[in-house]
Amino acid sequence: MPEATTILCPYCEQEHPMTPEEGQQRAGDLIQCSKCQRMFRIGPLDAMAPPADGTCGVLSYGLADSAYFPQQSNGMAVASLVLGLILCFPPCSLLAIIFGGVGIARANQPYVGGRGKGLAVAGLVLGIVGILGWVLFVITLPTIQSSSYTVSPRTASGNNLRQIGLAMQAYANELGGKYPPDLGTLATREQLIAQLFISPFSSTTVPRKLQTSQEAAWINANSDYVYLGAGKDSSESSTPANSVLAYEKLGINKGAGTNVLFGDNHVAWMTLPEIKKILAQQGVTPRQ
Repeated sequence: MPEATTILCPYCEQEHPMTPEEGQQRAGDLIQCSKCQRMFRIGPLDAMAPPADGTCGVLSYGLADSAYFPQQSNGMAVASLVLGLILCFPPCSLLAIIFGGVGIARANQPYVGGRGKGLAVAGLVLGIVGILGWVLFVITLPTIQSSSYTVSPRTASGNNLRQIGLAMQAYANELGGKYPPDLGTLATREQLIAQLFISPFSSTTVPRKLQTSQEAAWINANSDYVYLGAGKDSSESSTPANSVLAYEKLGINKGAGTNVLFGDNHVAWMTLPEIKKILAQQGVTPRQ
């Protein structure tokens, strides 16, 4: 029999030397590790084996004693899984990753015995999925917002006419019910920008260096909207609800139709035959 026996702590692998006779006599006894202070049992002699380096003596791993150190649960693994399931809140996903890593490390400890490792792995994976999902959402959010707020040219042109109609009502309220003689006067009085009188379908652009004093003349000469309110007022007799006050030039939309502002201030999209018929009833020659 070898001259010495070394018992290794199953928790920290601290060596505890003793004689072979002492190893035989104390097989199965509880001892306390001098390093980690945990209790373990001395393994049986038939579990002992010579050291791998061939030195004299016998190595034996002690046995963890469940009576003194029972198997412990893995709360970190459970917490990781619960937090990982809350994918809609990024901090929870981050905590799921942290707790999952701690839970896996804890599961590998002898006194845990692998308990909760699957839960920890699941929580870790869910946490990573949650974080990646939020990163993808943040990256694509500007695209989603821009697409959500994209306005079609037809709608934008209709909005221009609605604002012109509101400005006409404000002008009439200020000047005894009379509408302005032209769009340039309306723009000056109600402080409207020149771009409002340009259709999104049009290639017309407002000059960058256009002076305020020049805006009225430029709008009257270049507006994409034909104004029919000159000489009229806001009364029903002068401007019936179904009469046309302004419309988009018919040639701008390449024959697809046009936006029309009516006397009751509503705007509608009409086909060319429809708007031509209404203008003919009002005795107006359509402008291209």
